[in-house]
Parts: sequence; structure tokens; C-alpha cells
Amino acid sequence: MLLATGALVALIREASGGSWNDFDRMLVILAPAILLYLLALELERPGSVRRGGPGGAIQLVIAVLLTPVALELFLTWSGAGHGNLVSVVLFALTALLAAVGALRIGVPYAMLLSALFALVAWLLLWDLILGHPSTGTVRWLLAVGSALMLATGIPLARGDRLGGAEIAIAGGIGAIGAGAIGVVVGAVDSVFAQLGGDRLLHFQTNGAQHFGWDLYLVIVSVGLGWLGSRLRVRGLGYVGGAGLAVASLSVGLRITHLEHGGSIGHDLGTWPIVLVAVGLLALLAPPFFARE
Repeated sequence: MLLATGALVALIREASGGSWNDFDRMLVILAPAILLYLLALELERPGSVRRGGPGGAIQLVIAVLLTPVALELFLTWSGAGHGNLVSVVLFALTALLAAVGALRIGVPYAMLLSALFALVAWLLLWDLILGHPSTGTVRWLLAVGSALMLATGIPLARGDRLGGAEIAIAGGIGAIGAGAIGVVVGAVDSVFAQLGGDRLLHFQTNGAQHFGWDLYLVIVSVGLGWLGSRLRVRGLGYVGGAGLAVASLSVGLRITHLEHGGSIGHDLGTWPIVLVAVGLLALLAPPFFARE
């Protein structure tokens, strides 16, 4: 941890000093990343460490986090450019290295990082194919990629395979993110508008928050909580709870109204009544469906 921190501090300070060239900046991050990755995969170590012990796990996770920075500095030094295709390869390679390390020494968290990097690569790939798609399209692409992650991770988690739960958690994060994009953008944009300023972000209409995305957030969040309880994967439950929190902010603050210049208002509305009613029905349902 100190090695990686020292390398980052050196890079940050030299970024403003200008005394290093591109090769020096690359080397100060690439060297510790390679060293920590190789140490994490070292075979000649006690079994408790080799199979996901704290030493190897920390080394692998830090190496994975340093990898995209090191690769970005390598591209700058080599003059390979920074196009979308290069970015796809960068994140895909980072995801591959994380997955190999996770499977080699048994570090589930590294598999979570691998899945998240793969999800970023998925979005960048489609951005390259479609040529800067709209916000609404990006949200659907994120939802589809997350569904693929869930479809891959859930069977692995049921079979108690290493990293299956973490892949599913990454899919859950992406699924909630697809619904939350409009909430975050709409809230920030509306705050600036309410303060009398111009709209900060001029997003296309199909990227804005609306009833369908609010309903999507509620359904996906509850579904993730249910999956978490069935699979005994706490991370899915946490992600589902975070999704419900975002949905609460969206419908509570009426982001859909604020986006069109409206106000929050003080009438109760339909959402609270429906949510409370469905929640009560769910609480009362088990006695009627009790298994013998």
C-alpha cells in the first residue's frame, strides 16, 4: 500500500513540476503495478496466502487499480493515441488481468473489479460502434450489459463458484446505474435552474428521468434484494437498498417535474400510496403461502 501510494504521490507532484518525461511517468506507476501483480501470483508462498490470504489479496487489488493508470501512461509514452478503440482495449485488458489474478489466488473482490472494468469496456465499445450515442441509448446499453452480468454471475453464485457473486453484484451496480443516471443529471440540472441560472447540462429528452425509469428502479432494486436473500449474497441486497434510496429521491423530489421547470409540490401523490400498499401486501402474503 505504501509503495503504490508513494508512486502516485511522485506522479502527482511531477505532473506540476514538468521535470520528468513520459517514460519516467510511465515507469513510476508501471513498475510497482507489475511488481505487485507478480508478487500476488507468486507460487512459492504459504497456502493460506496463496489462496486469497490478506497479503496476496491486497497486492492483487492494488495492482489492478494501478493497471489502467499505468496503461494510460504507456499509451502516452508510446504515442499510440487515445481513441475509443484504444480505451476499449485498455479496460478490457485490465478486466482480463484482474480475472486471471482472482482465479489464480482466489480473491473474489478482484473479480468484482474485473466485472466493473468489463462493463466500462462494453459501454466504450458501443460508443465506438454507434458513434457517441444519446444518453437514453447509453442507459439502455448499460442495462443490457448489466443483465448479461447478472445472467452470468447468478448461476455461478448458485454453484458456489469463485467470483460468481461479485459478477452479479457488478451487474446489479450497472442496472441501478442505468436508472440513476437521469436522477443525478436531472437533480443537478434542476438545482441550477431553480437558482435562476441556465440549464447546466442540456441532455436529450430520451435521457431524462420519467415514470418508466422510476418504475424500473423500484422493480430492479426489489429484485436485487430478493436475489441477495435467495443466494445469500449481501452485496446484492446492499445494491438493491441503494437503488431504492435513489428511487425514493427521484419520486420524492419529483425529478420528472423539476426537469420540465415544475416544482416539488406538497400533495401526497400516487407513489407513496402504491408503495405502502404493495409493501403491506408483501408482509401479509407469507402466511397464505406458507410451505408445509
